[in-house]
Amino acid sequence: MSKREDTLSHLLDRCREEGMRITAALEKILSLLNSKEGPVTVKSLLKSKNIEGSCDPATIYRLLQKLEENGIIRKIGLHDRSTHFILNESGQHRDYVVCLDCGDVEVLEMTCPVEELENKVSKNTGFQDVYHELQFYGICPECAKGK
Repeated sequence: MSKREDTLSHLLDRCREEGMRITAALEKILSLLNSKEGPVTVKSLLKSKNIEGSCDPATIYRLLQKLEENGIIRKIGLHDRSTHFILNESGQHRDYVVCLDCGDVEVLEMTCPVEELENKVSKNTGFQDVYHELQFYGICPECAKGK
């Protein structure tokens, strides 16, 4: 079994543990999120070949909300304009830069400067499972061309 298949199986187990019913739509969403390295928009989910036409948008929105409530995915980006979703992977995090014009989100491919601080916070406070979310905001090169 490949790592991605193992992860998908693990994700479905987590959904069961949270009391979610395993439906074809849920499996399709998790499979698509599992196949992507970066964040995914609702629009791209709805237009994916595995989902388009097989699930109504309201079902997709409800499932995304339930997955977020259960900590299986998280929202990234400009929540009022362009929301992206990504799997919550234990022990892994990514940092992002978000375009203030178009809402595009890019993964930062660099060493995170906050990880050392995160460890200090945990050590000094006694908190366990400490994590952070780091997002930078600016204007992407494509939007900057149009200005």
